[in-house]
Amino acid sequence: DIDRLTIEVGEMKIRSFLIAEADPFVVIPLSMLGRADETPFGPMIGDYVVVFYGGKAFPAIAGDAGPTFQAGEASLRLAKALNERAGVYSRPESDLKVTYLVFPQSAEKEKGPPDLVRWRETCDRLLGGLGGLGEGYALHEWEDLIALKRAPKVEASEQPAVPDSTPLPVPPEGVKGAVGELPAVVPPPSAAEPPREIRPLEPVGDPQ
Repeated sequence: DIDRLTIEVGEMKIRSFLIAEADPFVVIPLSMLGRADETPFGPMIGDYVVVFYGGKAFPAIAGDAGPTFQAGEASLRLAKALNERAGVYSRPESDLKVTYLVFPQSAEKEKGPPDLVRWRETCDRLLGGLGGLGEGYALHEWEDLIALKRAPKVEASEQPAVPDSTPLPVPPEGVKGAVGELPAVVPPPSAAEPPREIRPLEPVGDPQ
């Protein structure tokens, strides 16, 4: 019992960092844990896992322990990646179409919060030791929902002002404005109008 409790306490320290809605992890049957003395290939909490489904590969870790003789459980984040309709009461797949590839003894020695970029890089490296995924295939890239939620939001008042792009008004012809004086344009005489006779001015009234 002491050995079992020691294992469970260690697992709780690791699982305390995981959030089912944000972190991709699978559940390992309890019957497979704590058997390091029997075989070096027994999985442990924290080991890296690659989940294969529908021609895609998803990096994950063994993040929890479940029923003794039941396999196939996963976090809600991973389940929704397999099937967007998956939920607490709806499994993503009922047939034997999902494969878990566990890399035993691959858990990080130093525990810490989930690093989805590092998980993907480590799973890719471990797969490379087996020959890789093959041409045309790549591991799924997880978006860090926790970091996205913590990112500061830009308030409307903090957004940069849009510069006024309204063009300067053009003053009428011959009127001096802020942009300078525009020369008046004299239209050419119309052929339909006869030329006007210019006469000298005549004095008005008697001179003093």
